[in-house]
This record gives sequence, structure tokens and C-alpha cells, in this order.
Amino acid sequence: MPDADKVRNLSHRWSKMYKKICEGHFNNATLAEDAMRALAKDVGDYRDPPIRLLKEAAIRLEGIRNGPLFRPVYNWSDEDNFIRKLASSYIQNYRANQRGINLAISVYKRLISKLRNGEAIAGNFKEVLCREYIREIYDSNFTERIPLVSNNDIDPDWNSISQRLNEINSLVDRKIGSLASRIAQKGNVRRIRFNSRRLPQRPITIEDDISSIGNRI
Repeated sequence: MPDADKVRNLSHRWSKMYKKICEGHFNNATLAEDAMRALAKDVGDYRDPPIRLLKEAAIRLEGIRNGPLFRPVYNWSDEDNFIRKLASSYIQNYRANQRGINLAISVYKRLISKLRNGEAIAGNFKEVLCREYIREIYDSNFTERIPLVSNNDIDPDWNSISQRLNEINSLVDRKIGSLASRIAQKGNVRRIRFNSRRLPQRPITIEDDISSIGNRI
């Protein structure tokens, strides 16, 4: 079984998360909630400036979406200058977390690319940007740091672990929307928490009655 300590560049909180996944003692719903708690802490670590930057960026995107239909003549290079100058002002004036700002920039550029290609983006841009930003944090801090290919001689259970990760990611995706909506409405990440309504669960062990396990999964 893969050793979480051997996964390079995972922070302590995400190493603990990966170790739980590898051990296989907890069901996917519980692991997804653990992932959301770790993710909420990461979002909090980057503080408010990335959220404020995205709020300003949302106004810009709304203007583009609601603007003239002759987008082929739009000077899209202006958007690179806009987000670069905006990011620089937040880093200099608010001592913003560089990594958090860079992740927010990546999200903005991705949505600009979609608009440039004529893709329809539904919903409020403030929430869309927050949702994409939180997902970007999850991917860059966790999923993208887990090896994509494993040596089966060393990690014989990799296929099952990979499948479990995919299922957990699907659950996390559904929960990110709720967290993003709360942050977008508040406009900051102060006291942000992921609150589970589920009862605390212990690991599944060999002593459990197999007929009762289905109710816990």
C-alpha cells in the first residue's frame, strides 16, 4: 500500500488525508467531508485578498459577457494587463498571499479564455469565480500532487486507491459549490468552516457486522 509520507510536496493536513484514503478504513462520504475541512483551512490560509480580487474580476467579466456581440474585435490582450496590474496592486497594498493570488489569476484567465472562444458561462460570475478558485486550491494542493502513475510492484493497491480518489473528488465537487456560495455572499473568508451535518463516524473494522456497514456508507 502506498505510504503517504512518500508523496512529495503534500502539506501535513493533506498527507493525513491521503493516508486515510490509503488505509481504506473510512467510507468515501466521511473522507470527502475531511477533504472539505482541509480545503476550508487552505482557503482561510490565503485570506481575503484573492476573494476581493475575484470580486473585481467578476465585474469585469460581467461587462464582457453583457457587452457588444462583435467579440472578434475585442482586444483580449487588455485582460492580461488588467489582471496583472490588479494582482500587483493587491500584493503591494494588502500584502496578499502570492500563491493565493496566482491561483485566482489562473481562474480568471481560464474564464477569459472560455469567453474568448464563445463558450457560454451561466450564473453569477462572483460565485463562478469563487467556485473555480476553491477547486483550483483543491487540485493544486492535493489532487495534482498525488502521483498519476504508480509502480504496481511497490503499490499493488493503486488501482483501488485511484478509484476511491475519483469517487471522493466527485463528492467534493458537489460540496465546493455550497462553500463558494457562502464565501461569495460574505465577500471574505473570515471564520469560514465546512460544517458537516453527519454524525461522527469511527473507522470500519473487522469486528463490524457486515450487514450494518451499508448504512454507514
